[in-house]
Amino acid sequence: MIVTISDNNKNKTIEIKEKKLISTILSESGFSFSMPCGGKHICGKCKVFAKGNLSEPSLKEQSLLQHESKSDIRFACMTYVLGDTEIKLINKETEILTDGYFSQYDLNPSGINYGFAVDIGTTTVAVYGYDLKEGILMCKDSFLNPQSIYGTDVISRIQSSIDGNSKELQNVISDKIQKSILRLCDEYQININLVDNIVITGNTTMLYLLLNKNVRPLASAPFLIDDFLGRDVTASQCGFTHLNNANIYLPRTMSSFIGSDITCSVLAARDLIDDSKSTLLVDIGTNGEMTLFHNNQMLCCSTAAGPAFEGVGITMGVMAESGAINKVYLENNNIMYTTIKDKKPIGICGSGLVDSLAVFLSLGYIDESGYINIDKGEYITEYNGKHAISISDSGNSITQADVRAAQLAKAAICAGIYSLLNEVSLKPSDVDRLIIAGGFGSYIDVKNAAIIRMIPEELATKSIVVGNAAGAGASMILLSEKCRIENEETAKKAEIVDLSTSPYFMEKFVDCIMF
Repeated sequence: MIVTISDNNKNKTIEIKEKKLISTILSESGFSFSMPCGGKHICGKCKVFAKGNLSEPSLKEQSLLQHESKSDIRFACMTYVLGDTEIKLINKETEILTDGYFSQYDLNPSGINYGFAVDIGTTTVAVYGYDLKEGILMCKDSFLNPQSIYGTDVISRIQSSIDGNSKELQNVISDKIQKSILRLCDEYQININLVDNIVITGNTTMLYLLLNKNVRPLASAPFLIDDFLGRDVTASQCGFTHLNNANIYLPRTMSSFIGSDITCSVLAARDLIDDSKSTLLVDIGTNGEMTLFHNNQMLCCSTAAGPAFEGVGITMGVMAESGAINKVYLENNNIMYTTIKDKKPIGICGSGLVDSLAVFLSLGYIDESGYINIDKGEYITEYNGKHAISISDSGNSITQADVRAAQLAKAAICAGIYSLLNEVSLKPSDVDRLIIAGGFGSYIDVKNAAIIRMIPEELATKSIVVGNAAGAGASMILLSEKCRIENEETAKKAEIVDLSTSPYFMEKFVDCIMF
């Protein structure tokens, strides 16, 4: 059976001996595509164009496809290839934040030629190439984390690794990073043999998967890891085959669910942290990692916010790609919106979801419990026979289930903040500065985040956004031996607050579900 796969300018023809799911074929062929639920048939995000000898759509697939069933669109996780087939990936231009705040540092790299810093996020990956002699950024790249085909969050990937996919999880990420570095070297005329150093940061799960380490300690209580990293590793340990001349350093993690991405963010934002004041650094994302600096203490915690604000589990949710509704606002009491790159609306990304909820609250379309007021009027509509609220004339709407999913996600973040402050008997009004890191956090309207109680309202006017601080911190380690030492010391002095056994966190979580 001959299968032809196309993605932009990349075409590949393969032969398979037996029927296979399209998702399996794409994964085995090295193509990156989104399958947030890990193939459990629930997210509806793994659409592809496919025609040829294919299995008939199941009732489940038919219900999800609806009007698209006649346009050669199929779900990769549900469709089997039975004979000669053509598959075309649906191209999406995803907006990935790579810029980040840099604190002052002394240029003193351990290498002498070229180096790369890599930030492996659960959702996205950023790669930065530097001239080590001059400390100059020469090139950068970014892409979606290809491990998403095994699940969109760390929990699903941990389980996938335990289920026997550990090597595959390593291969897809190491191959993508290596290809990115090789492409940048070729494009910017960098001799790959002169790449001296590579620094790779990420949360603990991402780094364990890169090394193909046993992730079982991350899966069950007491969640005690046996390796905090903070050391050099070989290219082969990371699954790389063409970067053997480079010294690879993985910054120290702090716990099972607080990784070196946070210590790198702290390093990058160092100049914004005053020891005499209370400062809170929050990476508002899937893992909801946060750090509080108070009276020379550094307290850290992680709260499982989940991927709702990445578009997963939201009926019309998408990532931050061209056409995604990224801003919703009121103008003369009318709901207005914008989309990324001013394209035709294709769905709602995280920042658009936050704005939508804030607007709906202000207009009374949803009450403080999250219940949709179906008698409100103009923007009330239906989706699949259930009440929803339309976002103006965009053709997109928010369902009751979407509101509930967003409530759980924002409650986890807000309750985490309250819990961390409670450890040192602080109130939100006592915090002098809120530092917001990460891609999603950098694009949200902070005032709207406070309106929906994603963050305490007292913090909205005290916030500063630092972008991809994890990538910036990894770059600083690459460029300065002093920063490397500083980062290791920071990780060692952190005090970890375990929210999984905290009655206070559970109490605040229930309270923060309300708007």
